[in-house]
Amino acid sequence: MSDLDLWQRAGTLADLAELTARWLQGDPGVGDHPGYPSEPGERPGPDPETAPLIPALVAANRAGLLTITSQPGVDKHTEHGACLQHAAVEGWTIDAGLLAGLLAQADERGLLAIVHTLAAPGPSARGFTVTYDCGEPFTVMGRPLPREDVEQEVLPDCGAAAVAQVLTGWFVTLIDPEAGRNDRLWPLLLACAGAAH
Repeated sequence: MSDLDLWQRAGTLADLAELTARWLQGDPGVGDHPGYPSEPGERPGPDPETAPLIPALVAANRAGLLTITSQPGVDKHTEHGACLQHAAVEGWTIDAGLLAGLLAQADERGLLAIVHTLAAPGPSARGFTVTYDCGEPFTVMGRPLPREDVEQEVLPDCGAAAVAQVLTGWFVTLIDPEAGRNDRLWPLLLACAGAAH
């Protein structure tokens, strides 16, 4: 079975989340993630900056949060300006208990939580700037994702039944409002993942 067949045979959000966990861990049987294809000659897998986040992301996926993007907190200043990143993660869940736990923990830890569904986008349609490059806004997270983006860009070539289930769920963005900080969001994912088992 080819790598692509694994993703195409996925029937549920849980299947996609397990494949994502295996991809994050560098499982050679999974190869590329459909939303993050590697360049020719490049080893499949997440960006190097993701390495310290992998245990929390794997735990979150196995608990029922299909993560699709994340970044560590960075506060770096150079002669060209500041590179600031807020620790952040986005993903989909269909588990109401997991969602409640994530939102409660985010509130306790002073993190920003944004939730959208296809039927009812949340109040933050413009999102939150999570990366500044040389002082200029660079990356925004927390915006609702249109169905077409999920089907064609985020989860292309994935099983239709699995993608359909994803689209019935909640799209969750968790952001640390303080750039450069990494000690609140990732422990939250580990704690919620532990509580879900």
